[in-house]
Amino acid sequence: MKTPLLAPREKAGMLLLACGLSETQTGEKLGVSQSTIHDDRGITYKKLKANCFVVAVVKALLLGEITLEELRFLYVSMGAI
Repeated sequence: MKTPLLAPREKAGMLLLACGLSETQTGEKLGVSQSTIHDDRGITYKKLKANCFVVAVVKALLLGEITLEELRFLYVSMGAI
């Protein structure tokens, strides 16, 4: 099994942001500030060599850093679907 590129909070933040939460809402859910989520987002872009959020999400999916099942679960649990 390979070592994940993303730290657990970076992964959680990406999943929540991908579900449509703002940085502020994501920070509240994870117990950190909006600026921490913003910084984590930048770190995630660098780790995935992405220049925007959509590319970061696609690369994370392709690399197995996040899964469609995780996204689907969050969407359903948040009532988005």
